[in-house]
Amino acid sequence: MTHESDRPGEENDDSLDIDYIVSRASVLDLAGRPEEAWEAIKPIVEAGSLNANLGIVMAGLARKVGREPQCLALIDRIRTTRS
Repeated sequence: MTHESDRPGEENDDSLDIDYIVSRASVLDLAGRPEEAWEAIKPIVEAGSLNANLGIVMAGLARKVGREPQCLALIDRIRTTRS
């Protein structure tokens, strides 16, 4: 996957990739494709990302894809690290 941040001479910020993935998952969910949305965010969830936008998108997906416990755990980790 190539983004503008991948150009030579520009810093590649991992948060840009996470934001891109989270945005893509949000669009997939809104398009009625929650399983694909989950597959898009699954790697960053499993990597332990504490991105607040990821938590928001995951909260919307959790019930649709049967991931409520994972979502609650992620939101709790986000909440406790930002307190």
